[in-house]
Amino acid sequence: MKTERLKSVPSIKSFKTCLFKYLFIFLIFFLSVGATHGFAKDISGYIRTSSGSGIEGVTITFSNGEESTETNSSGYYKEKVKKGWSGTATPSKVGYSFSPASRSYSKVKSDQKNQDYTGTQAQRIISGYVRTSSGNAFSGVTVTFNNGGGTDTTNSSGYYSRKVRYGWSGTVTPARGGYRFIPVSRSYSNVTADQLNQDYTDNPEGRLFSVTINIVGSGNVEIAPDKDYYAKGSFITMTATAKSGWLFSEWRGELDSSDNPERISINSDMTITAVFLADRDNDGVSNKEEDAGPGNGDGNNDGILDSLQSNVSCLLVGNTTDYVTLETPPGTSIKNCKAVIEPPDSNYPPDVEFLYGFFSFAVEDIGIGGSTSVTFYFPSGVTFNTYSKYGPTPDDPFDHWYEFIFDGQTGAEINKNNITLHFVDGKRGDDDLTENGIIIDLGGPGVKAIISPEFDSKSDGGGDSYGCFVECLLEISVY
Repeated sequence: MKTERLKSVPSIKSFKTCLFKYLFIFLIFFLSVGATHGFAKDISGYIRTSSGSGIEGVTITFSNGEESTETNSSGYYKEKVKKGWSGTATPSKVGYSFSPASRSYSKVKSDQKNQDYTGTQAQRIISGYVRTSSGNAFSGVTVTFNNGGGTDTTNSSGYYSRKVRYGWSGTVTPARGGYRFIPVSRSYSNVTADQLNQDYTDNPEGRLFSVTINIVGSGNVEIAPDKDYYAKGSFITMTATAKSGWLFSEWRGELDSSDNPERISINSDMTITAVFLADRDNDGVSNKEEDAGPGNGDGNNDGILDSLQSNVSCLLVGNTTDYVTLETPPGTSIKNCKAVIEPPDSNYPPDVEFLYGFFSFAVEDIGIGGSTSVTFYFPSGVTFNTYSKYGPTPDDPFDHWYEFIFDGQTGAEINKNNITLHFVDGKRGDDDLTENGIIIDLGGPGVKAIISPEFDSKSDGGGDSYGCFVECLLEISVY
């Protein structure tokens, strides 16, 4: 029979030794992990701008062997430090300053929350002077910094100054209405230092000019071409349009004219006033002018103010203080009535004296192809013997002067100081020669010289001789 030997069993002493060995290893491990994790404390907070926006990418450096961390997109950071740690936490980012500049800690025993900072983006100055070409200060120039840089305006010394954010890139442009500068602008890239002496000078060769239109009364003015500024020598055309019950009277200010439209050359800044006058009956003559006429504003003596009747116009004649009244039949209306000192063609009949100049007007509401009349009431004591018109006729389509005496259908009937013009729509005397219910007229009354021969027979010494003389019957007496 074979006998096996039993394996030896460890003694209690050996078991205790082994147990203590493993307990020691576990303790070392526990203490190591605790120091790194279980016993570490958090320091956390936000870094924001003064308006409360988080600043991303700020590095917070912890001294005395601790690691650094960065803020996220919300400006939040958190970092673990050993329990009992003492040191300093310092935020930093290029182009920023922070408040506080850092935080100090002593023997940290618990989490440190709400360790916040306020960040301010650093700024750099861009400044200089704007001067005229002669070196004088140029005030009131707006200097614009694009890309969020804002604006500044030069002071009485021509100086401007603007702070831009650190690292700013953009363009700076000076401007003042109509002026041009050298240089036109300045460009900057990644500004990290102050930019001083960034000067500009007025460029007189590039000067542009403005036209300012003021309105007196009620109406509008159109400018062609319509721009904010014009180069020197540019031409513009201004057209004044009166509102109903008003008429254009004249241009004032830096333009003295009553022409409409008016074309002018621009050589400086100009301020022009368009004057519109009230015209109740829309005949082209202002209330003020008609109401100051004969008969206390009733030139045709019908008991009604001329300014209230669309078929009656009373107006001053040329450069005189005399008034002339025009009247058409009731139901018709006079439009655009004007006294004309110089007609479009100055080659008017040389043997006629036009003491009161010429008149232009339109008569409306007569019906297509209809007939009408216009009666002139001139001051008493004045006598005329002819009426001349300027315009086309059925036998000559080109504008020309012709005598307009009544032929049984159209023309002028003259009774000393009163003249009645007879018209048929589209016929002789109607300047548009079109049957459209409107008569257009330009002409004027005059005194025509009469040439009379006088014969004188002489019998002494052979032969007859004849003489002649010109008798100018200018039967005019103005009171």
